[in-house]
Amino acid sequence: MLAIRDRAWQCTALAALGLAVALAVSGPCAGHVYHHAETVRPTVASPPATPIVIHAEPTPEEVHKAAEDEAAHRAIFGQQPEVWTFWLMVLTSLLTIGLWFATWANASATNRSASIAERALVDLERPYVFVRFGDPGLEMREIQLPDKGVEFHSRYNGWTELLFSNYGRSPAILKDALIVFDRTAGRHAMPYAIDPVAQTGPAFPSGTISANGEPHKMTWAPYSVYGHESLEADSLTTDRFFCLGYLRYEDVLGGRYVLGFCAYFEWDRFILEGGPEFNYFRTEIDPRDRVERSRRKWLSFAR
Repeated sequence: MLAIRDRAWQCTALAALGLAVALAVSGPCAGHVYHHAETVRPTVASPPATPIVIHAEPTPEEVHKAAEDEAAHRAIFGQQPEVWTFWLMVLTSLLTIGLWFATWANASATNRSASIAERALVDLERPYVFVRFGDPGLEMREIQLPDKGVEFHSRYNGWTELLFSNYGRSPAILKDALIVFDRTAGRHAMPYAIDPVAQTGPAFPSGTISANGEPHKMTWAPYSVYGHESLEADSLTTDRFFCLGYLRYEDVLGGRYVLGFCAYFEWDRFILEGGPEFNYFRTEIDPRDRVERSRRKWLSFAR
């Protein structure tokens, strides 16, 4: 028990000695730090220094050199922006003129195409009526007489026919016609020409047409054409017998046309004879004018 008590005293003495050594080592440092905290003072920033600006006027040489340097700096491919602006304006003007010309050319081409289409519709699709003479209704016969030799005699045979044939693509609407049979004295005499405006013939029934491949035929009894006594062969050597007149017709577009004709009888057929006052083809109403009027009317209505 005595040994244990001595061991405890030794440990206590050693602990007290270690504590004293630790206090001796750390005590001065802590006091030094405390002393430093008390002695350090905050620093105050000094005000900035005011710069001194000196204004110096440049010399003309310096101004000229500065202008050259600025111009060289602004230059684009060796040219000033003002020069490029001028050329760009010129180029823009040329392009505008070219665009205007191209627009005009395009409009002209469009108008030409429209004119061609209109011509194809009006000229190529319109009716074209011509007169044809069918059976004359008069037959010339050769008779052999024992005492007088050969004589020619005429007699009525069938009907006198006149045909209006349409060689166009669209049907012709027949409006009116005047047909005259006339006998003139002399082999070179001509009858009076017929004026389709002053001398208007009877109108056709509504719906009378002449289509392609279906001509309109008009017939008369021979005695109503040549007379109750048939023409003698001797009289045909001194006189001439004519069939002349006009035909007025329209197309589906509203165009109106007049056909004039004149022919004389030569033994067994009719042969066309006469100048432009007898044989003609006239346009009274051009369908293009009607189309243009309709177009203007539609445009005025659209406005």
